[in-house]
Amino acid sequence: MRNILKNYMLNFTRVFSDKDVFFSDLGSSSIGPSALRWLDELARCNEDGKARICCHNSYDDLVQEMFIVIRKGAYIPPHKHPSKNESIHVTMGEADLLYFNEDGEIVNILSLGKEAELYCRIPENVFHTLVIRSESFGFHEIIPGPFRQSQTIHASWAPSFLENRLVNDYMVSLEEQVNQWALPRP
Repeated sequence: MRNILKNYMLNFTRVFSDKDVFFSDLGSSSIGPSALRWLDELARCNEDGKARICCHNSYDDLVQEMFIVIRKGAYIPPHKHPSKNESIHVTMGEADLLYFNEDGEIVNILSLGKEAELYCRIPENVFHTLVIRSESFGFHEIIPGPFRQSQTIHASWAPSFLENRLVNDYMVSLEEQVNQWALPRP
């Protein structure tokens, strides 16, 4: 991990409570291709397959803005934000954004990537997750702050990320359901 940090010599500090979250040391942020490559390498090294750079200064900021890279096979538990819209702008790769009803049934799938949708706004109070299609998927996310973990509601019908065996079965099930939607692929 230290070699990755040295190789890119970026001005970011790791949040010690979370191995894949970094904040800028500079008070302002600019993100270029080298930062995205760095995030991709970090995500590859992290057990959960994710990494993010926060462009905001703290979890208390009124706008939470971050660049995120997620590796194929990583699990994002279906969740919703009761009073917050979320915007995603694709920076690399492909993924499917799945929307669910309150019972856990897929109600919509949005294909994201350079040959699909590059931007989407996820409405408040809608369960959603990502299924990564390429080796890595990168995006710029903006959501109103402040960030409070208690304001993210995880779906009771989906496994926690800690339930490895259930997660694997659930992800296989999601893949099968997505394939039944017969989305055209670029």
